[in-house]
Amino acid sequence: MEFAGLKIAALQLRNAAVVLYSVFIAATSIPEFGRISNALIIPYYLFIPGYFVTLVLRQGGTLLEKLFFSVAWSLAIVASVYSALSLSGGPALSESILVPLLTVLLMAYDYYRKK
Repeated sequence: MEFAGLKIAALQLRNAAVVLYSVFIAATSIPEFGRISNALIIPYYLFIPGYFVTLVLRQGGTLLEKLFFSVAWSLAIVASVYSALSLSGGPALSESILVPLLTVLLMAYDYYRKK
């Protein structure tokens, strides 16, 4: 019983950290925050969106498989958002807002699907 409580607390902590990290990444679209180091931005785009797609699709059993699928799905998401924005002409929203928004939506879907 106690282990289940710790697992739920860990999931909630992970989700809260991802939401804060997503807000931080979305804030980089504001000109004043545009000078944030790429060392903080690149890992987000490389791992986080794909990790939640991997969770939703229940892919990967081992840590190495989850890492592979996370990177593959993240690259697919970022490329799709960039492609859609380039086809639409003038972007109403930038990819630094759309990718974190999609990530938070995937996280919320995964969280409420498990309940």
